[in-house]
Amino acid sequence: MLGTVHLVAGAAVGKTLHRPWLAFPVAVASHIILDSIPHLGPHSLFGVENRGPQPGEVAMAVVDMSLGIPLVLWLIGRAFFSCLPDLLFNVPPWCSFLSAWPGTAWLGWLHDAVDYNVRPSQWPLGSATQLAIVTAGVTSLNFNLGAPRRPPA
Repeated sequence: MLGTVHLVAGAAVGKTLHRPWLAFPVAVASHIILDSIPHLGPHSLFGVENRGPQPGEVAMAVVDMSLGIPLVLWLIGRAFFSCLPDLLFNVPPWCSFLSAWPGTAWLGWLHDAVDYNVRPSQWPLGSATQLAIVTAGVTSLNFNLGAPRRPPA
């Protein structure tokens, strides 16, 4: 799934929950849940099975994050933790270590196990699911941005 989708969903989680100690694990969980929905991602388009990131994947990720981070910063100002699994398990040089280290290997395994990338020929489905999530997240953020802030408990 594209990072922009994870960022917008994580921003909506963070803005709705108002408590970082709760928003952090829910944003990470949202990443795992969203990856289990059929989607079209950089690896579907440019990846090679059982190989590390390919140049097309890296280029698409750079463009995706170059668009996604400013969008979320404009909407809310924070949503980093929703992309944490992708940053931890897909970016060299630390991804190999974190995938093998027992303290984090379980999260890398879970992230890979639920990832439901569709084939390029299924691009309408893979794109529609992400567009729906971004639309719902932006709508939620716009709704929450107008709501009065509750004082922290």
